[in-house]
Amino acid sequence: MRYLLTVFFVFFYFIGFGQGIITKQYTIENGLMANDVRALCVDSKGIVWIGSRSGLAQKIQGLVKANEDAARYRYTNITDIIEDDKQGIWVGSYGQGVLYRGKGEVRIISVQQGLISNRIRRLYHNGDYIYVATSDGVSLISKKDFTVITPSFVTNKHHPFEVSDFFEYRGEVYVATINDGIFKLVNNELVLVEKEGRIFAAIGFDDKVFIGGEDGLVVKDLSTKKVIAKYDIPPVKDIKKANNQLYIVSGGVDDNNGRLYRWDGVSLDNITEYLGVSSTDFYSVGYDEKNDFLYIGTKSQGVFQIDLFSPLSYDSSHGGVSVIKKLKDRVFFFTQKGVLIQNKDEEVGTIPLSAFKHYQEQHYRKHLAITTKTNHFFEIDYTVPADKIIFYSAVEYNGAIWVSSNIGVFQIGYNGYILSYHSIHTYQFGYYQNRFIETNPFGGIRVYQDLNKMDYQYHFRVDSDDIPRDIVDIEYVGDKMFLAGALDGLYTFDGKNFMSLSKRNLFPENRLKKIERGANNTLYVATDFNDIYILETQSGKYMVKDFISNKDITGANITLLKCIGQRILIGTSKGLTVIDGKDKFHFDKEQGFGNDEILSYELKDNLLFIGTVDGVYTLDITYFKRRHVQYEVNISDITINGHELERNGEVYHHIRKLELDSRENNIQIGFEVLGTKFPGKLEFQYRLKLGENWISVKENRLDLHYLESGSYPIDIKVYDYDSGNELIYPLLFVEVDKPFYAKAWFIILCAFLLLAISSLFYLFRFKQLRKVQIAERKKLEYQKRLAEVKLQSVRSQMNSHFIFNVLSSIQYYIIKEEVDDALFYLERFAQLIRTTLDMSTRERITLKEECEYLSTYVEIENMRLDGRVSFEIDAKGVDLRGILVPPLLLQPFVENSLVHAFPQHIKSPRIVICIYKTEEEYLVIEIKDNGVGDTTVNNKKHESKGMAIVKERISLIQSYLDEDLIIKHDSEGTVVRIVLKNVLK
Repeated sequence: MRYLLTVFFVFFYFIGFGQGIITKQYTIENGLMANDVRALCVDSKGIVWIGSRSGLAQKIQGLVKANEDAARYRYTNITDIIEDDKQGIWVGSYGQGVLYRGKGEVRIISVQQGLISNRIRRLYHNGDYIYVATSDGVSLISKKDFTVITPSFVTNKHHPFEVSDFFEYRGEVYVATINDGIFKLVNNELVLVEKEGRIFAAIGFDDKVFIGGEDGLVVKDLSTKKVIAKYDIPPVKDIKKANNQLYIVSGGVDDNNGRLYRWDGVSLDNITEYLGVSSTDFYSVGYDEKNDFLYIGTKSQGVFQIDLFSPLSYDSSHGGVSVIKKLKDRVFFFTQKGVLIQNKDEEVGTIPLSAFKHYQEQHYRKHLAITTKTNHFFEIDYTVPADKIIFYSAVEYNGAIWVSSNIGVFQIGYNGYILSYHSIHTYQFGYYQNRFIETNPFGGIRVYQDLNKMDYQYHFRVDSDDIPRDIVDIEYVGDKMFLAGALDGLYTFDGKNFMSLSKRNLFPENRLKKIERGANNTLYVATDFNDIYILETQSGKYMVKDFISNKDITGANITLLKCIGQRILIGTSKGLTVIDGKDKFHFDKEQGFGNDEILSYELKDNLLFIGTVDGVYTLDITYFKRRHVQYEVNISDITINGHELERNGEVYHHIRKLELDSRENNIQIGFEVLGTKFPGKLEFQYRLKLGENWISVKENRLDLHYLESGSYPIDIKVYDYDSGNELIYPLLFVEVDKPFYAKAWFIILCAFLLLAISSLFYLFRFKQLRKVQIAERKKLEYQKRLAEVKLQSVRSQMNSHFIFNVLSSIQYYIIKEEVDDALFYLERFAQLIRTTLDMSTRERITLKEECEYLSTYVEIENMRLDGRVSFEIDAKGVDLRGILVPPLLLQPFVENSLVHAFPQHIKSPRIVICIYKTEEEYLVIEIKDNGVGDTTVNNKKHESKGMAIVKERISLIQSYLDEDLIIKHDSEGTVVRIVLKNVLK
């Protein structure tokens, strides 16, 4: 009973309004084997099995294709198809017996296996057996072991025992025949129950038996053999139960007088025209219980698919519907043939086009002199005949409908009477604050204070850019009137002034199509580019609150824009897009909504009426809500490295886990969704692992290339734009093994081999390595000795350099004839020479000795300088006796200061030697003077020989770097910084 009341309402409503439900046709152009469809079956997975004279086909996910098994056995002349309780498919052929298609098994059962005949008429499933009706009797096939039982019966010598159907009545199986009546199976014997005329189809329903034969349909109580009802209809060919009702196909063998009837429990109704099926050579009927599809097979036109509970209906009887408007409880349809007025489920009146023309001719002269082009009116051609009248738009105002047309504006009352006429030619108009607003397509707005007296104020576009032009839509939000310009954007009217939002940069989009009032004083604005802006209007700032991109809308050219609460309906060239919060729906040709151009629309209660160039659609918008659906996603094929994986006789791969070698990492997976009502509304995405991004899928196939080793629990996400549902299905668990070189055993083996090779190599090279080590040691000893010799040579050079400087000083005193000073200086010099000779024989001296030597040296040199230079050593807590340095390491720097740093203008010359330790336990010696700087060091073209010797001596005792010897000199003197790394313990 889930849809029973809906069926009755929709049925009578559509019949009363001359409408029909939407059907879809499948022929050989869509994949059928042939157009003569004799058998139909919808299995528990939602697959439609279609049997014809040329073979067996299946409709899966909207596509029809030949059945591979039937094609392999060249199985044709299909007469019946059924499914058993284990999802096995049984197919009957008139001439080739029975084809069985079960899990992993396909077989033919014919007279060779015990069938009484290969000419099959009907199949029936009951208990552990499949009942087979043939042209020569009845056979029963065991579902367990496929053995065949043939019940006995009494034959008639005048005709064969042709069985036409089976039915169940009060728990027992009955056999209907064409010539011999009705039988019951008792102890493996067919017992006659009642003699009946030629029976072609029979079924038990509601404790009654419906017997269809050559003379029509008979309803009987089989227990009393009383006829409850008899219907004189064409010969019955097939009867199927669908949604607690019966559907009966009837028609002569050669006569094109087919009918489809429905028994609703009370009466038999002819629903052929209601279903909108053009063919009348009906053959068979099938029903998809899950999706409420009724399938009708025909003799020459394939299969018709009928959506019994579609929210959509269509009426083309009145031609194109350009304007639709509701008034109270009535809806007015302005069509190519006139105006149709409908109240609820019935037509209550019509207004022919001739009535409009007649009314115009009576009243147009009243203001003929005013409505001229000179006065900026869009002139009317008063010679337009009645059959050429075109309606543009309509407005409901003050209990009447105002409609504009190419012959003027009419006022129509609730009862369908034409109340007034005005010779105004306008496409878009409206009422605002009780004033009639007329838009002129050539650029102007006329605001009427009194329409009957033609008292108006004209706003000419030439006078201001704020005056609207090329208006395509009008809407009202709050206390403002909004006008959409085709090229100049959005305008407002507050009762006094017009304003262009584009001119004031309040809303930049100029090319508009539709506007619609939304909730909370918002305005929806659709552009030529299929984008929709949602504007707030209350503040006057017209801020964009939300935005719907054209990418979220199916099709182009928005011709319908309707807001219903938070739900928005958008009509385009490819149907409807419905957005309700996070839910989104598509409604298009697949559901029966054609691609005709939308001319008009109107909402009344929950019905949306849509006028097109060929007719009117009626759509129940309550359909657009999320509905729970459950699909079955099956793997149709798996290809690994270009080779298809065997299905082992199955229709689909039932595996859910795939273990692959590391080289089998290029995989293609095809899948199909069974049980979907509208497969074209499904959108697929997949992910390889949980947490990864979803990837879009095209054509129901995943292409996975160069998968790395690891586990991949592949999921499929299905979004259904018909039901608004989003579901995630686990498709396949794929595990790609590691390559051999990444496995533990291979790594351990490689490590063991490497260790063995290394050991052998070590043993082989041990002696050679020993020889190399001995040679290296000798080389190191040689290099050490060479360094010592070089150090001695450096010492000699430094001592010679120093002696030369001292002799120069003595010579200075002799020349000046200062004998006492020369003798004192000679004595101190002799002492210094002895110390120098002593040092020159030693490789290292203490830093204290070095400092004492420098003190003596400075004292001697200071005699030459008249004692001007003060000399100081600041050890900063460093124990100088515990530090060993090369002799005469600091002397060259002190000498340079004495010789070059202190000309006569330098007052109080001073030399300070600072000695301290760093955090790295390095020894730092800084020699500072307050002279003019070392001109020798500052000269880039000449370097002091003493400096070069010091650098070389440092390099011999440590790894010498530029920062180990730094010389800075400026206007305040010279600083020499020496860093020694290997002299501290």
